[in-house]
Amino acid sequence: GLESVHLSTWPHPPKINSSDLKIFEAMKLTRKIVELGLAQRKAAQIKVRQPLRSITVNMPADLNDQYRQLILDELNIKQFIFQKSSDLSVTLDTDLDPELIDEGQLRDLIRQVQELRKSQGMSLTQKIELNAPFPEDSKFLFELKRKTLSVKFINSKELSLSVVKDG
Repeated sequence: GLESVHLSTWPHPPKINSSDLKIFEAMKLTRKIVELGLAQRKAAQIKVRQPLRSITVNMPADLNDQYRQLILDELNIKQFIFQKSSDLSVTLDTDLDPELIDEGQLRDLIRQVQELRKSQGMSLTQKIELNAPFPEDSKFLFELKRKTLSVKFINSKELSLSVVKDG
């Protein structure tokens, strides 16, 4: 006779082994740390595009490099410091030296330049002449030019760009 669906057995959930559990727990912890870090950035009114020097994470056990790197990338922080403690807490070093500030301005400016390119209908591969409020003696000037394909840079109050004609 016909078999009833009601009699078929439930599919078994895949067995979770202990290493999966560790990954799941580590990922949960990583997300929690990122959340706490973002909340602290917000409280200190520091945008995520502004790089910070370090994050100190107090927690029972350390995370491996893969998760540490994820946290650093998500929060735009250069160094991860682990401190053993029974409770989880996070402290950001919100002290900004001129170099970190420059780097933050660099990221902001790169984003603005790319948005301006789009709004002016330029392709992201066209070389440009860039006028922008950015210190000419910044150690990040080379990176700014490289990332925005600027062959010429002039420090000016207003941001503007023009396509460089070849030849």
